[in-house]
Amino acid sequence: LLPSSQLENIYVLKYYQNISLDYKNLSNNSFVKKFYMSNNYKFQNKNKNLKVNPFTESNYEDIVNYLMQNTYSLQFDRHNKVFNLNFYNKKSVIQNTFSYGSEKQIISENKISCQSIIFKNNNKICFSMGVKENISSFFDDRNYSFSFNRIEENINIQLGKSNLLNFYYIHERKNVIPDNNEVISNEISVFLKKSQKDNSNLEYNFKFININSSIINNSILGYELMQGLMNGVNLIWGINFNKKLKNNLQIDLQYTGRKSENSIIKHLGNMGITAFF
Repeated sequence: LLPSSQLENIYVLKYYQNISLDYKNLSNNSFVKKFYMSNNYKFQNKNKNLKVNPFTESNYEDIVNYLMQNTYSLQFDRHNKVFNLNFYNKKSVIQNTFSYGSEKQIISENKISCQSIIFKNNNKICFSMGVKENISSFFDDRNYSFSFNRIEENINIQLGKSNLLNFYYIHERKNVIPDNNEVISNEISVFLKKSQKDNSNLEYNFKFININSSIINNSILGYELMQGLMNGVNLIWGINFNKKLKNNLQIDLQYTGRKSENSIIKHLGNMGITAFF
């Protein structure tokens, strides 16, 4: 909302719910007792009218800020580091109201992840699919909806006691509804983290991302679907360094570089010092 000299009553309602069910407390069956179910519900509503029930719908025009996240999870053998499964369903709704209009974002996602140890290395595979919708009352080009399918594989390799090497592969396909415009991306990433004895950490990262898109790059929808990258080959690299100093101080140094097709190399550096009390 824009600044105003008029006073207005605003009511804030927050509600959190976490319900879990551990089947090992309900059954003696060796297979059934490995299941674990949970539900996490988060609700925040800043409203012009007083609302005491978090499960009732509010008038669209009375909402100032609204957040709802509802997550269901079913896990199999969750404490087993050699092999475990996780089935996941999530729905989130976020709405913000301004003096010139309102904007609402709705995301529904289903996800299956499998974690295992292969040749003493941690391996994780995730399959996810869902729909994302954006509704805006003040910008027509911010009204869009698309479905997405994503496959992700992560391999962690421990190199000695202080070095960790991570490999990522991500394949993602997004389809605009109802235009059937499509964005397909493939990403290969490598991360190397080194922990030093002098309370410092050094991380190198490199990403190769290839995007095949029929969407215009400079549109709002194109920026959302391609996550700010360009159609074609994108290269991203970086170095992160942090070290704990004396007197409860920590220094952080970050460098990131980016190169896309038909664009010059872009460099970005950050430095910060954090004090712990």
